Amino acid sequence: MQLIRTALARIVTAATAACALLWAVVPAWAQEEGEGLGADGPGPWVLPYALVILGIGLGLMAILRPGKRRDRPQVDRWQTKEEEEEE
Repeated sequence: MQLIRTALARIVTAATAACALLWAVVPAWAQEEGEGLGADGPGPWVLPYALVILGIGLGLMAILRPGKRRDRPQVDRWQTKEEEEEE
């Protein structure tokens, strides 16, 4: 069950990153020649924006990936001085 959940999370994350990358690049591909700011092709901003979005997506994939710990971390409860004195 855990394997399926991990695989599904990776697929969803990869699909989200791909959609974000396409969202940044497709407007430049959709322009006909002579339209927009640059008549010689997509503006100079397309590649840097695509790289930034790709970097953010890959960073989120690396940070938010599920852990492989079998045991769950235990919550430490901090005691106040009054509680320590009572014990």
